[in-house]
Amino acid sequence: MEPGPDCDYLREAITNKTLGEKPESGGAYVNIKFLDKDLRRAIVTVNKTNYAAVMVDLPCIIEGMKSWDKRGWWKVADICQMLLVLGPTEGETTAKYAPLPREVDKNTFAYAHGLTPPMHWVRKRRFRQRASYKSVEHVDDEVERLIKADELVEKSGGTVKYDIVDNDALDQQAQGDQDMDYYDEEEPADYRTTTEDAFGQAYTTEPMQEEEDDEDLEGMLGAALFDEDMADAPPLPPADAAAEMSAVQTTMAEAEPETEAPTPAASAETPAAAQEASSDEDDDSEESDEDDEGPGTIDEEMVAEQAVQAQVREEIEDLEKEVANARVNVERSMNPMLRQRNINKLQSLESELAMKRRNFGMEVDDEDNEE
Repeated sequence: MEPGPDCDYLREAITNKTLGEKPESGGAYVNIKFLDKDLRRAIVTVNKTNYAAVMVDLPCIIEGMKSWDKRGWWKVADICQMLLVLGPTEGETTAKYAPLPREVDKNTFAYAHGLTPPMHWVRKRRFRQRASYKSVEHVDDEVERLIKADELVEKSGGTVKYDIVDNDALDQQAQGDQDMDYYDEEEPADYRTTTEDAFGQAYTTEPMQEEEDDEDLEGMLGAALFDEDMADAPPLPPADAAAEMSAVQTTMAEAEPETEAPTPAASAETPAAAQEASSDEDDDSEESDEDDEGPGTIDEEMVAEQAVQAQVREEIEDLEKEVANARVNVERSMNPMLRQRNINKLQSLESELAMKRRNFGMEVDDEDNEE
């Protein structure tokens, strides 16, 4: 419906939910009456003003959703038609034969657009042509008319001549002619290509931009092929690998300590000296153990326990936030079913929070068991 006082009046009636009520009891003065058996033509009365309207078919099926709290949504209807208000009219006769806009098909009453801007002219840009039952009926009526006209001509002494034409062959021939014309024509030096993106919006590309894109693509492909060749090629040994290997071996031989043969004096040590050496080694090991157990040593068990405690604290904090949100939802819920559902959710969260607090050794608040 076109914007205006009557449109604002109708919108206000829908918002206040006064449609369907009697005007005497405060309802809106809105009435709809269909004028033909197909329920296509109608007259709409808004605030004592008559408007011609037509029922059109939308290009897509729209799911109607409903909500009580603007959070949860439920599907209530599938919408496939729309009542399009054409304009003011004097009466039912003029409303029944009111001219249709070019967006509405005269035979099938199909609307060309959707409800959103991306669906503008969607039937022509995205949908393929589909035969309607109205088209089939129109073809049958036209064939009957032609047969009757031929019979009248034959009765009057005339002759009738007809040819059978294959439309598929004509379409293929026309397509081939168009392709030949396209290849025969010389492309101008400064041409532009117009295409459509995924949303059907047209955009234009210039020749210089296409050449730059081709050069970038060739460079990327060349770099990728070069990387693959380098990855597949075996590594080449250095020229002085043998010299480096011999130098390393010489250095390692010089760095090794010389081993001395045991002397009889060394093997003739007394048992007392051996016992003293072993006691010194035990003292050194004890001192090293004491150094390892010094204040700088980290106890792994203590660290693990602290990590578990921190994780439990985070879980308790998250549950406290969920409980607070659940309480807010209970206070805001107006529908009895949704309120009971939120109450059950709140009780389960409170019981889980209380159990975690008891297991962790924390005090349980009395507010958690309320509601």
